[in-house]
Amino acid sequence: MTTTLLRDKDWEQLRDKDWEHLDGHLCKVSSFTPWASVMDGKVISSNKTLPYAVIEIDEVNFHKLPEPLVGYISHSMDFTHLWHVFEDRGVQEDEVVAVTWTKQHYKSIVYKLLSVFMPRLVVWIFTQEGYRLWDNDYRPDYRSLERYEESRPILELKPPVM
Repeated sequence: MTTTLLRDKDWEQLRDKDWEHLDGHLCKVSSFTPWASVMDGKVISSNKTLPYAVIEIDEVNFHKLPEPLVGYISHSMDFTHLWHVFEDRGVQEDEVVAVTWTKQHYKSIVYKLLSVFMPRLVVWIFTQEGYRLWDNDYRPDYRSLERYEESRPILELKPPVM
């Protein structure tokens, strides 16, 4: 099972190649629509052939998209991390949820060889200002340490294989 992104395709035709053009890019998530749930740490889905959830991405590397990209979440760990952020914890008005899809940061060559079965999303929650500080073109009047402290995520959920 993989995590996949596309615009106007049928979800059954999804592949990693639909996400690959975003590999390593910071993507701002504007919505999360679960098609499954999490109970006692386990994903509960009534239909095993459907993805677990849908996310909408409205900004990639701080560039607003003309229309949101729709990402289908079909790896249980990726779904669990998003569920924790949106459903368990909740997102405050002054916070931003961002994700990075990647196959580049696995801890060992074995994980890279088995990457088709591995989770691919790193999920962050930032303050609005902290998120903006990740944009190299944004230069507020902060000293280096202050900028670093402000830009740190409130929460980072990364698969243990990364």
